[in-house]
Amino acid sequence: NKGAATLYEISLLKHAPVASRQAAFAFATLLIYLAFSKDRFISRMFLFTLLPAEYLLLLWTNYTLPEFLVKRFFSGTRAVRTLLIGPAESAENVRPWLERKERFGFNTVGILSDDPLAELGTRFRFLGKLADIEKVIAQQKVTQVIVLNFLLTPGHHRALIEKVEALGVRVLIPSNEQELLQRKVTFLDDDGMRFIGLHEEPLENPLNIGLKRLVDVCVALPVIVFVLPCLCALVWLLHRLQSPGPLFHRQTRAGLQNREFTIIKFRTMHEGNAEIERQATQNDERIFPAGKWLRRLGFDEFPQFLNVLRGEMSVVGPRPHLTKHNEQFARVMAGYHLRAFVKPGITGLAQVRGFHGEAHTVEDIQARLQSDMVYLENWSTPLDVAIILRTAWQILFPLKNAPAALAATREAGPIPVRLAETQPAIIGK
Repeated sequence: NKGAATLYEISLLKHAPVASRQAAFAFATLLIYLAFSKDRFISRMFLFTLLPAEYLLLLWTNYTLPEFLVKRFFSGTRAVRTLLIGPAESAENVRPWLERKERFGFNTVGILSDDPLAELGTRFRFLGKLADIEKVIAQQKVTQVIVLNFLLTPGHHRALIEKVEALGVRVLIPSNEQELLQRKVTFLDDDGMRFIGLHEEPLENPLNIGLKRLVDVCVALPVIVFVLPCLCALVWLLHRLQSPGPLFHRQTRAGLQNREFTIIKFRTMHEGNAEIERQATQNDERIFPAGKWLRRLGFDEFPQFLNVLRGEMSVVGPRPHLTKHNEQFARVMAGYHLRAFVKPGITGLAQVRGFHGEAHTVEDIQARLQSDMVYLENWSTPLDVAIILRTAWQILFPLKNAPAALAATREAGPIPVRLAETQPAIIGK
């Protein structure tokens, strides 16, 4: 199963779901037994303390027992003696994994390769050419062979694999789709078909979609009933004093799968503004004084909870932009439209990291797109709740700018997005 722990993985996070399923199954079995036996002597307190205790015990045993068993049965004469076959570059790709498995009895004896630079290009012991495989397996007492770059030369390696298996040696072939495509991949099984995907998409799961919609409704309804009417009265009064005109500003934005919808916001600009496609700047003359205050606190976004209730937006997601701006950003950043895989949101990971407002540079767009892609591939209900709470905190204590967040993003790792081949000279001006 996807995400399940293997015998050789020592990770509480990986074993937690397994322990949860085991505890639920054991507890359900106990309840069924009690129902059929009509045993009334077991107290409810015992039952409710049994479940967490059982879960913790299973988690501990799943975490500690595999390592004990592996060391007990796969050490000494039972150690897995592994031979690598293939180019030195590919061998270096699996070296960190092999080093981590040494504690479990994985001993790498060396590498066979017809690559003329293999002897100099790897830290593994070079044992000869592919033609020497039978002799090397016998001399080194090899029990496992890892064939590297199999997909690049399947015909060449097929006869080799048959020869290895004839000697009673296990064959492993690393999945090198990531190496071929030069990007991370994910595997999908559906009705007997196996596919390679380029992105993890938790929100393609119907259950996750339902959970997210439940959170949206639970947040949007109280805001619309209790908060929005008071804000409407306040903004209406500010309009009457500084900029008479309609209470709401409606604008066409790009939503899920870039389908257009009408977003609703409190009007913060003077009526009759003809430059609707120009991004707002810090000292924009189109914004009336109280409008700047509304934008700074994020109060102008509250009518979008109506969009959430209508199903056009989510509370959390990538911010929706004008279609024209999306086209401009897409010309700068390849894969920019991937953020449209999920519904746009009132707030998002990019916003709580400080990436909001006018985009001045390519780096600004990179940072926002990275945050949106991290959200898309790692969505969870706790992540949504955390973003909502951080947004509420930032309404009280607004972020001044994004440089600190950008620095933190750089420290976290390279931005997994790439520039487009053609770029406009001006971005969103």
